[in-house]
Amino acid sequence: MTDDLMATTDSQLDARGTWTLFLGVVSACFVLTLGLFALTRSTGHRVLLEDTPQPEVNAPDTSALPDASETIIAALLVPALERNTVPLRFTEPRAAMGCGPGSEVRVNREPLVPGAEVPVVPFVLDWDARGCRPFGPGGARFDGRVRLMVFREDWGFSAMVDPKGMRVTLEDGRIVRVRRSGASYVPE
Repeated sequence: MTDDLMATTDSQLDARGTWTLFLGVVSACFVLTLGLFALTRSTGHRVLLEDTPQPEVNAPDTSALPDASETIIAALLVPALERNTVPLRFTEPRAAMGCGPGSEVRVNREPLVPGAEVPVVPFVLDWDARGCRPFGPGGARFDGRVRLMVFREDWGFSAMVDPKGMRVTLEDGRIVRVRRSGASYVPE
């Protein structure tokens, strides 16, 4: 037996070692993949279920309700912009919108400063709206928090909408939740 082992050449040992190393790596990758799969199967569904809103019992049919995310820029960004100024500047929107006490507007996590220039680069607009009516006293009422990641475009504005409990009460009393989405606004 020792004669056979001594008779192997270095190239045969290198080939055997390479194959052994290769099979070891493939086995380790397979075991790691199985472990990750088992981990996502055991915790992933629970996390997904916690993040997914559960339907209410006897919930009203909302299939015919409008998507409030489509009007979010017109409702919350446009009133914060001073009209007919170059460069574009912010203005205080809460009084004109009839917002209740405790409503806040922040730009890049700092309180909105009336007269400050609107950034040319993307910026964050955070709202904590309490009874705000951006479309007038008879219009829809906005309550809750929302974060808009706003982008200035050649044609207007676009935003990524990240609501935190933002809801819109329509004129007829129906309540619409703002969904996480994208939105755009083209000035007339």
